[in-house]
Amino acid sequence: MKLVKRSIFLLMVSLGLAGCGETFDASSDSMTKISYNNILKEIDDEAKRGDFERQFSLYTKPYELNICMDDYCTEKNDIESLHGLSYSEVIEAVDSHEKKLYQLEREAAKLALERLHRRWLQSTNNIIQRDEELALKLGNNIRQTFSSRAVDFSFTNNSGKTISEFWVCFTATEIATGEEVLSDCVQGLKRGSSYGTIKPGKAHRDDIYHWKLTGHLKNKKYSVHGDIRGALDQNGQEMYPTMSAEEVEEYRGLRGAYVDIFQEVESELGQAPWYI
Repeated sequence: MKLVKRSIFLLMVSLGLAGCGETFDASSDSMTKISYNNILKEIDDEAKRGDFERQFSLYTKPYELNICMDDYCTEKNDIESLHGLSYSEVIEAVDSHEKKLYQLEREAAKLALERLHRRWLQSTNNIIQRDEELALKLGNNIRQTFSSRAVDFSFTNNSGKTISEFWVCFTATEIATGEEVLSDCVQGLKRGSSYGTIKPGKAHRDDIYHWKLTGHLKNKKYSVHGDIRGALDQNGQEMYPTMSAEEVEEYRGLRGAYVDIFQEVESELGQAPWYI
Protein backbone atom coordinates (compact mmCIF):
# COMPACT_ATOMS: atom_id res chain seq x y z
CA MET A 1 0.00 0.00 0.00
CA LYS A 2 1.52 3.30 -1.06
CA LEU A 3 1.76 6.10 1.41
CA VAL A 4 -0.68 8.94 0.70
CA LYS A 5 1.89 11.55 1.54
CA ARG A 6 5.43 11.38 0.21
CA SER A 7 8.35 13.41 1.37
CA ILE A 8 9.68 16.21 -0.84
CA PHE A 9 12.86 14.21 -1.25
CA LEU A 10 11.05 11.19 -2.65
CA LEU A 11 9.06 13.36 -5.05
CA MET A 12 12.20 15.02 -6.37
CA VAL A 13 13.99 11.70 -6.76
CA SER A 14 10.95 10.24 -8.50
CA LEU A 15 10.84 13.10 -11.01
CA GLY A 16 14.57 12.93 -11.55
CA LEU A 17 14.65 9.20 -12.27
CA ALA A 18 11.35 8.69 -14.04
CA GLY A 19 12.77 9.24 -17.48
CA CYS A 20 15.94 7.21 -17.18
CA GLY A 21 14.25 3.81 -17.58
CA GLU A 22 16.48 2.15 -15.02
CA THR A 23 14.93 -0.70 -13.01
CA PHE A 24 16.21 -2.68 -10.07
CA ASP A 25 17.67 -6.03 -11.14
CA ALA A 26 17.62 -8.69 -8.42
CA SER A 27 18.25 -11.62 -10.77
CA SER A 28 21.65 -12.29 -9.17
CA ASP A 29 23.78 -11.05 -6.32
CA SER A 30 26.05 -9.15 -8.69
CA MET A 31 23.15 -7.43 -10.48
CA THR A 32 21.55 -6.59 -7.16
CA LYS A 33 24.77 -4.93 -6.04
CA ILE A 34 25.06 -2.99 -9.30
CA SER A 35 21.47 -1.75 -9.04
CA TYR A 36 21.98 -0.78 -5.41
CA ASN A 37 25.16 1.15 -6.19
CA ASN A 38 23.46 2.89 -9.11
CA ILE A 39 20.76 4.19 -6.77
CA LEU A 40 23.39 5.45 -4.34
CA LYS A 41 25.08 7.32 -7.20
CA GLU A 42 21.79 9.02 -8.06
CA ILE A 43 21.38 10.41 -4.52
CA ASP A 44 23.55 13.51 -4.17
CA ASP A 45 22.62 14.41 -0.60
CA GLU A 46 24.86 12.51 1.83
CA ALA A 47 22.23 12.42 4.59
CA LYS A 48 19.57 11.09 2.19
CA ARG A 49 22.04 8.52 0.93
CA GLY A 50 22.58 7.36 4.49
CA ASP A 51 18.80 7.14 4.98
CA PHE A 52 18.49 4.90 1.94
CA GLU A 53 21.34 2.64 3.07
CA ARG A 54 19.68 2.18 6.46
CA GLN A 55 16.22 1.66 4.99
CA PHE A 56 17.44 -0.80 2.36
CA SER A 57 19.24 -2.85 5.01
CA LEU A 58 16.11 -2.89 7.16
CA TYR A 59 13.92 -3.89 4.22
CA THR A 60 16.02 -6.85 3.15
CA LYS A 61 16.89 -8.39 6.52
CA PRO A 62 14.71 -11.09 8.19
CA TYR A 63 12.43 -9.90 10.96
CA GLU A 64 9.31 -10.98 12.82
CA LEU A 65 6.17 -8.99 13.60
CA ASN A 66 3.75 -9.68 16.41
CA ILE A 67 0.90 -7.58 15.04
CA CYS A 68 -0.36 -6.45 11.65
CA MET A 69 -1.54 -3.09 10.36
CA ASP A 70 -3.58 -2.57 7.18
CA ASP A 71 -2.81 -6.15 6.11
CA TYR A 72 0.89 -5.32 6.34
CA CYS A 73 2.25 -8.36 8.13
CA THR A 74 5.05 -10.54 6.89
CA GLU A 75 8.03 -12.41 8.26
CA LYS A 76 10.51 -11.31 5.64
CA ASN A 77 10.82 -8.85 2.77
CA ASP A 78 12.84 -10.72 0.15
CA ILE A 79 15.14 -8.82 -2.17
CA GLU A 80 13.19 -10.34 -5.08
CA SER A 81 10.21 -8.12 -4.20
CA LEU A 82 12.22 -5.13 -5.50
CA HIS A 83 13.00 -6.76 -8.85
CA GLY A 84 11.66 -4.78 -11.78
CA LEU A 85 10.85 -1.66 -9.78
CA SER A 86 12.19 1.68 -10.95
CA TYR A 87 14.90 3.20 -8.80
CA SER A 88 12.45 5.78 -7.46
CA GLU A 89 9.98 3.00 -6.59
CA VAL A 90 12.72 1.13 -4.71
CA ILE A 91 13.48 4.26 -2.69
CA GLU A 92 9.80 4.69 -1.95
CA ALA A 93 9.32 1.01 -1.02
CA VAL A 94 12.11 0.93 1.56
CA ASP A 95 11.10 4.31 2.99
CA SER A 96 7.46 3.20 3.30
CA HIS A 97 8.53 -0.06 4.92
CA GLU A 98 10.56 1.72 7.60
CA LYS A 99 7.64 4.00 8.45
CA LYS A 100 5.23 1.07 8.72
CA LEU A 101 7.60 -0.89 10.94
CA TYR A 102 7.98 2.16 13.16
CA GLN A 103 4.21 2.40 13.54
CA LEU A 104 3.90 -1.34 14.18
CA GLU A 105 6.62 -1.25 16.83
CA ARG A 106 4.88 1.61 18.62
CA GLU A 107 1.56 -0.23 18.51
CA ALA A 108 3.23 -3.32 19.94
CA ALA A 109 4.90 -1.20 22.63
CA LYS A 110 1.56 0.31 23.64
CA LEU A 111 -0.08 -3.12 23.91
CA ALA A 112 2.79 -4.35 26.08
CA LEU A 113 2.76 -1.22 28.26
CA GLU A 114 -1.00 -1.52 28.77
CA ARG A 115 -0.60 -5.13 29.89
CA LEU A 116 2.34 -4.40 32.16
CA HIS A 117 0.86 -1.22 33.64
CA ARG A 118 -2.29 -3.13 34.59
CA ARG A 119 -0.04 -5.71 36.24
CA TRP A 120 1.85 -2.95 38.06
CA LEU A 121 -1.35 -1.31 39.27
CA GLN A 122 -2.60 -4.65 40.60
CA SER A 123 0.79 -5.41 42.17
CA THR A 124 0.97 -2.12 44.04
CA ASN A 125 -2.59 -2.53 45.26
CA ASN A 126 -1.74 -6.04 46.49
CA ILE A 127 1.36 -4.75 48.29
CA ILE A 128 -0.64 -2.03 50.04
CA GLN A 129 -3.27 -4.58 51.06
CA ARG A 130 -0.59 -7.02 52.27
CA ASP A 131 1.16 -4.42 54.40
CA GLU A 132 -2.16 -3.48 55.98
CA GLU A 133 -3.31 -7.04 56.67
CA LEU A 134 0.10 -8.45 57.66
CA ALA A 135 1.67 -5.40 59.31
CA LEU A 136 5.13 -6.48 60.49
CA LYS A 137 6.75 -5.46 63.75
CA LEU A 138 10.50 -5.98 63.61
CA GLY A 139 13.33 -5.42 66.04
CA ASN A 140 11.63 -4.90 69.39
CA ASN A 141 14.01 -7.34 71.08
CA ILE A 142 17.58 -7.99 69.95
CA ARG A 143 19.46 -10.61 71.94
CA GLN A 144 22.82 -12.30 71.78
CA THR A 145 22.82 -16.06 71.34
CA PHE A 146 25.72 -18.47 71.73
CA SER A 147 26.91 -18.04 68.12
CA SER A 148 24.84 -15.23 66.68
CA ARG A 149 22.36 -12.45 67.38
CA ALA A 150 18.59 -12.82 67.10
CA VAL A 151 15.83 -10.29 66.58
CA ASP A 152 12.13 -10.91 67.09
CA PHE A 153 9.37 -10.19 64.58
CA SER A 154 5.61 -10.47 64.84
CA PHE A 155 2.41 -9.82 62.94
CA THR A 156 -1.28 -10.62 63.19
CA ASN A 157 -2.97 -12.44 60.34
CA ASN A 158 -5.76 -10.06 59.37
CA SER A 159 -6.10 -11.44 55.84
CA GLY A 160 -9.11 -13.61 56.53
CA LYS A 161 -7.21 -16.61 55.12
CA THR A 162 -5.08 -19.32 56.66
CA ILE A 163 -1.37 -18.74 55.96
CA SER A 164 0.70 -21.84 55.17
CA GLU A 165 3.96 -20.15 54.10
CA PHE A 166 5.63 -16.73 54.19
CA TRP A 167 8.98 -14.94 54.07
CA VAL A 168 10.25 -11.98 56.08
CA CYS A 169 12.10 -9.49 53.87
CA PHE A 170 14.02 -6.45 55.05
CA THR A 171 16.22 -3.62 53.83
CA ALA A 172 18.66 -1.35 55.64
CA THR A 173 19.37 2.16 54.38
CA GLU A 174 22.05 4.59 55.49
CA ILE A 175 20.07 7.63 56.66
CA ALA A 176 22.68 10.25 55.74
CA THR A 177 23.18 9.10 52.13
CA GLY A 178 20.01 7.15 51.35
CA GLU A 179 22.18 4.25 50.17
CA GLU A 180 20.68 0.78 50.57
CA VAL A 181 23.28 -1.37 52.33
CA LEU A 182 21.28 -4.54 52.99
CA SER A 183 18.45 -6.37 51.22
CA ASP A 184 17.57 -9.93 52.20
CA CYS A 185 14.74 -12.36 52.93
CA VAL A 186 14.47 -15.29 55.33
CA GLN A 187 11.74 -17.90 55.37
CA GLY A 188 9.42 -17.53 58.32
CA LEU A 189 7.17 -20.53 57.68
CA LYS A 190 7.43 -23.30 55.11
CA ARG A 191 4.36 -24.94 53.66
CA GLY A 192 3.85 -28.45 54.99
CA SER A 193 6.25 -28.01 57.91
CA SER A 194 5.57 -29.32 61.39
CA TYR A 195 4.96 -25.75 62.62
CA GLY A 196 1.47 -25.84 61.11
CA THR A 197 -0.38 -22.82 59.76
CA ILE A 198 -1.42 -19.34 60.91
CA LYS A 199 -5.19 -19.06 61.23
CA PRO A 200 -7.12 -15.84 60.50
CA GLY A 201 -6.88 -13.42 63.41
CA LYS A 202 -3.98 -15.27 65.00
CA ALA A 203 -0.84 -13.39 66.09
CA HIS A 204 2.47 -14.93 65.06
CA ARG A 205 5.87 -14.30 66.68
CA ASP A 206 9.30 -15.73 65.92
CA ASP A 207 13.02 -14.85 65.79
CA ILE A 208 15.35 -14.06 62.90
CA TYR A 209 19.00 -15.03 63.23
CA HIS A 210 20.81 -12.57 60.99
CA TRP A 211 24.05 -10.90 62.09
CA LYS A 212 23.98 -8.03 59.55
CA LEU A 213 20.31 -7.25 60.18
CA THR A 214 20.72 -7.05 63.93
CA GLY A 215 23.86 -4.95 63.48
CA HIS A 216 21.99 -2.36 61.42
CA LEU A 217 19.06 -2.38 63.85
CA LYS A 218 21.43 -1.55 66.70
CA ASN A 219 23.09 1.28 64.74
CA LYS A 220 21.14 4.57 64.66
CA LYS A 221 22.85 5.55 61.40
CA TYR A 222 20.60 3.11 59.56
CA SER A 223 16.88 2.86 58.86
CA VAL A 224 15.53 -0.70 58.64
CA HIS A 225 12.27 -1.66 56.95
CA GLY A 226 10.70 -5.12 56.91
CA ASP A 227 7.59 -6.72 55.44
CA ILE A 228 5.95 -10.08 54.83
CA ARG A 229 6.22 -11.51 51.32
CA GLY A 230 5.42 -14.70 49.46
CA ALA A 231 2.45 -15.52 51.69
CA LEU A 232 0.54 -18.64 50.57
CA ASP A 233 -2.92 -19.67 51.68
CA GLN A 234 -3.83 -23.17 52.88
CA ASN A 235 -4.22 -24.28 49.22
CA GLY A 236 -0.75 -23.09 48.30
CA GLN A 237 -2.05 -20.11 46.32
CA GLU A 238 -0.18 -16.79 46.46
CA MET A 239 -2.22 -14.37 48.55
CA TYR A 240 -0.75 -11.12 47.24
CA PRO A 241 0.65 -11.80 43.74
CA THR A 242 3.03 -9.25 42.24
CA MET A 243 4.94 -8.81 38.99
CA SER A 244 7.91 -11.06 38.32
CA ALA A 245 11.40 -9.60 38.11
CA GLU A 246 11.33 -10.22 34.34
CA GLU A 247 8.07 -8.29 33.98
CA VAL A 248 9.42 -5.39 36.03
CA GLU A 249 12.54 -5.25 33.86
CA GLU A 250 10.46 -5.28 30.66
CA TYR A 251 8.16 -2.61 32.09
CA ARG A 252 11.09 -0.38 33.06
CA GLY A 253 12.69 -0.76 29.64
CA LEU A 254 9.52 0.07 27.71
CA ARG A 255 8.78 3.05 29.94
CA GLY A 256 12.21 4.46 29.20
CA ALA A 257 12.11 3.75 25.47
CA TYR A 258 8.57 5.02 24.84
CA VAL A 259 8.03 7.85 27.31
CA ASP A 260 5.20 9.45 25.34
CA ILE A 261 3.33 6.17 24.95
CA PHE A 262 3.71 5.40 28.66
CA GLN A 263 2.29 8.80 29.52
CA GLU A 264 -0.68 8.06 27.26
CA VAL A 265 -1.22 4.64 28.87
CA GLU A 266 -0.89 6.13 32.35
CA SER A 267 -3.46 8.78 31.49
CA GLU A 268 -5.88 6.10 30.27
CA LEU A 269 -5.39 3.52 33.04
CA GLY A 270 -4.41 5.70 35.99
CA GLN A 271 -1.25 6.35 37.98
CA ALA A 272 0.25 3.70 40.22
CA PRO A 273 0.63 4.56 43.93
CA TRP A 274 4.41 4.60 43.48
CA TYR A 275 6.94 3.82 40.81
CA ILE A 276 9.89 1.52 40.24
